[in-house]
Amino acid sequence: MNQKISGYKDVLIYLSKLEKEFPVQEWEALGFHIWPVLRISLGLKLYSENCFTGENQIAQWKENVYSESLSSVYHSALCSVKDFSNNQTLNDSYSAIFLNVSSTRYYKLGKKWFNPFSDSFINYLEKDNLKSLVLEYVDTKENKIPRYRSSKYITSGVNSENLKVILKKKSSLNLDKLHEFKNFLKEVNLPEEFFATKILRVFHYSQYFTNIFKRTNPKLALLVGYFSYLAMGYTLAAKKLKIKSIDIQHGIQSENDFLYSKWLKSPAQGYEVLPEYFWCWSEKEKNNINEWASELANHSALTGGNPVLQVDENNKNIKFFIDEIKKIKNSKEKSVNILYTHQASYQLTEFFIEVIKNSPKNWIWWFRFHPQYMGAKDKILLQLSNENIVNVIYEKINEYPLALLLNNIDIHVTDYSSSVLEAEMMGVPTIFLSNTGVELYGGQIESGIAKPGTTEKDFFESAQFFLSNKGKYSVKNNKEKFKEGINILKNLINQN
Repeated sequence: MNQKISGYKDVLIYLSKLEKEFPVQEWEALGFHIWPVLRISLGLKLYSENCFTGENQIAQWKENVYSESLSSVYHSALCSVKDFSNNQTLNDSYSAIFLNVSSTRYYKLGKKWFNPFSDSFINYLEKDNLKSLVLEYVDTKENKIPRYRSSKYITSGVNSENLKVILKKKSSLNLDKLHEFKNFLKEVNLPEEFFATKILRVFHYSQYFTNIFKRTNPKLALLVGYFSYLAMGYTLAAKKLKIKSIDIQHGIQSENDFLYSKWLKSPAQGYEVLPEYFWCWSEKEKNNINEWASELANHSALTGGNPVLQVDENNKNIKFFIDEIKKIKNSKEKSVNILYTHQASYQLTEFFIEVIKNSPKNWIWWFRFHPQYMGAKDKILLQLSNENIVNVIYEKINEYPLALLLNNIDIHVTDYSSSVLEAEMMGVPTIFLSNTGVELYGGQIESGIAKPGTTEKDFFESAQFFLSNKGKYSVKNNKEKFKEGINILKNLINQN
């Protein structure tokens, strides 16, 4: 491989080069076209090795995948016993099935953990007596129970399939027989087993989900993050049984994103492991996907709004959150409120530490840690303590719905969190602390809702600009768009 990779866009450019040079749309194994598995696994590897800087929880997790699997089985069993009353069964028929992970239970309503990527949808579907099943994989050591709605834990079943992959001979796939595949391996400088393991995982997951689908007879199979091997197995099973599959957007889907942009080749009937529909938050993401999906069979995008921003402000728990947030906001006279959305790194950069230290005394820094990478939280808090930083609040911030936080924030700050998109929809400007953010969110920078702040000087200049133009950014009507998306889902259910 001679291609230099220094950013997200470079990964996409290299993958596009491979699609042009090799007959990727022809490659099949175990009864399905495998290019999406190859493209995604290669893209994630290139991005992880070339674009992550410093120590972070993502890299550590990749090094301990087997121990994490054992841990997830344990925590799944623990949650199942402790929250027994909220365990769903497979002894019924359902209109829709959702596949998600426990870490997407983002906040509590009262004492129960709410998952916007299923609960927000079910709120509407159940009004028409459409029953839903939630298949949940426990991917966190935090016991996010009790659940707001019932779900079926699938962690043990999934890891049983992983064991089958470990015991399987990878050479039995005969990938070297595929036209030009040996040359492809030489080009990417990876052994066949690297890809064979992923292909086998997708295949075995599909068998697991096929059994579930046959027992529950769903009309729709919804998922979050189609590009995980688990999700691809789920989609493959749905395809075989002619069940419509829908990927729900959960983060960035830019024109430079190799997961959602510029798929150049496809078999005549489309890829079995790519969803038929992509639920997008806005027209921008929809158009980006349809730009390539319209040229491929059986794939398209729709605009349905952002489920994370769906909150019922008449709910007594939401009202309680609103009051608490306002108290924090009004704790300082003429306060400026800055929301920082952290990701997986174990250390804040020196320049960002200086930014916080040198910010005006009336600035309140709200720290929100990524729900899937809470392991980084303690190390960041220790760093703040060692630096004697006191104008940061973090307690309970992760318990509040993001929409309520953004309603009370002047500026959003991040390295490259997809919370940029929620902030944009709610008229809150963003400052990027890293070049990765600048690269991924070029559209937001071009529109003026975001600016770079990768040096202390640039940061404060951008902050001053946004504070001087406070209230000038439009808010999108997410609630009505979400209802439109739900109606599309209902129509798809009724078509069957």
